[in-house]
Amino acid sequence: MFIDIASRRFIRRAFGLMIRYSSQGRCQLLTLTYPEAEGLRFPGGTVESGEAPIECVYRGIERESTITRADLTLVRTLGVTRYFKESQRANIERHDFLLTVTKAMPDQWEHAIDTRDGQMILTYRWIEVSEISQINREFSTHVTDQHLPEIFTQVR
Repeated sequence: MFIDIASRRFIRRAFGLMIRYSSQGRCQLLTLTYPEAEGLRFPGGTVESGEAPIECVYRGIERESTITRADLTLVRTLGVTRYFKESQRANIERHDFLLTVTKAMPDQWEHAIDTRDGQMILTYRWIEVSEISQINREFSTHVTDQHLPEIFTQVR
């Protein structure tokens, strides 16, 4: 079904792609998953009325992980993507940002959040370039060597 996204209202969403460097100098990307998720994702959420997309990213990361705003440095805006999401029957405008995590983090951890349906466990894991194909297609728009040369450069 063709959707004329230019004439429709958009749900604004924003996500943070966070990187760190391993002790071997390899850039790693932080991903999350949960039981109902298809593939790996990034933390973020829906931009509230009057909220800047980057503020939504900080709010989402703090809510969905153990990482605080003070632990993050904004590197750059990766871009804005507009698309129709069939499962929600909605037009999405997604803002992606690249951030570095400035505090030491484990390679993997779980974090519980409260949802309308109860508690959900999010599993976080740092990945390297060889695992990029596991990222959900909806979230992979800016996971390219053009947008993220850091992750595609093997040694710092």
